[in-house]
Amino acid sequence: MRIIFIGDIHGRSQWKSILRKEENAEIMVFFGDYFDSKEGITGEDQLQNFLEIIEAKKSLEKLNKKVVLLFGNHDYHYMPWHTREPYSGFNEEFQTPFQNALVEHLEHLQMAFSFQNLLCSHAGISSIWMDRNIGQEVNGAWSRHDLPELVNVVNKLFQNDPKKFDSQGFESSGDEPQQTPIWIRPKSLIESNLGTLEEATVQIVGHTRMKNAEAEFERSLNEWGGRYFMTDCLFLGYYLAWEDGNWGLEPQ
Repeated sequence: MRIIFIGDIHGRSQWKSILRKEENAEIMVFFGDYFDSKEGITGEDQLQNFLEIIEAKKSLEKLNKKVVLLFGNHDYHYMPWHTREPYSGFNEEFQTPFQNALVEHLEHLQMAFSFQNLLCSHAGISSIWMDRNIGQEVNGAWSRHDLPELVNVVNKLFQNDPKKFDSQGFESSGDEPQQTPIWIRPKSLIESNLGTLEEATVQIVGHTRMKNAEAEFERSLNEWGGRYFMTDCLFLGYYLAWEDGNWGLEPQ
């Protein structure tokens, strides 16, 4: 089984060459943030790129591939339920077209995904956030035992009460352990799960830009013990892959 992890999109189209290269991959996970270009990509191109991702998902799933489209914070602030100030990069000119596209295709987007011991979300799932917004598990932390059920609960909450995923902190970058799965940062994510997260669980996240893909991949393997991996390195020319328990940082 081969899984590829494609970091935050922000209008970029490099995912196309990755999918061509990885035609034998069985699962492809996109980590959201489809909008709000950091590189001057036009609103028209960002919108077209998102619609092409949706069509790629539909086409690949007809070939028995699994394509997971996670939801990010730079998608969240375009949704009708978001009534607070938008985040950095918000495209006011394309607010309505972006919102319409997201709402129309919301059935293809989700907040979390798991496979075996791998747990994917845009920024990471904190046990503290789970306890505060869903309720404590009877015998301990939510992420200790059943990852498919955790994912099911998180995705249902997103469908039924999406405001629970807006920022829940005071630090502007989201670096707080109670933050939501589209806002939390790696330092706080690790802190939030100390002593509660099952040791076999591996969280894969986007949201936080990697400054040096090779160095931070090594940090994931060594300092973080292979339990947390970052994927926001599309702009650096990389994506992550997992195959039968082995990790790789792959050049595009």
